[in-house]
Amino acid sequence: MALTVTEAILVAQLRELTGITDTTDPHTDEQMLARITLDGSAEEAAAVIWTSKAASYATLTDVNEGASSRKLSQLHGNALTMAATIRGGVTAELTAGKATHIRPIVRD
Repeated sequence: MALTVTEAILVAQLRELTGITDTTDPHTDEQMLARITLDGSAEEAAAVIWTSKAASYATLTDVNEGASSRKLSQLHGNALTMAATIRGGVTAELTAGKATHIRPIVRD
């Protein structure tokens, strides 16, 4: 089934919000569109997907091997943060007013 232009844009938005580039089962365009339809928006669908990712990361532990280490436990928290961020509708407005100011140094 070919997607309409609007549907293709929604699916592309969902892929961008979730970082899912794989287009095979279970991430076909039709399945992604069904997720959007079920959840009501691409943003909510993305939050649901991030929550699902967090569940799959919940049992991972940190690994230390010699001089290298991997903090796999952080994946769970980061996925939950992504879900909360998307649900919270973070926009550019949150960063407004935090511009860097540069001026010459004046010494007495």
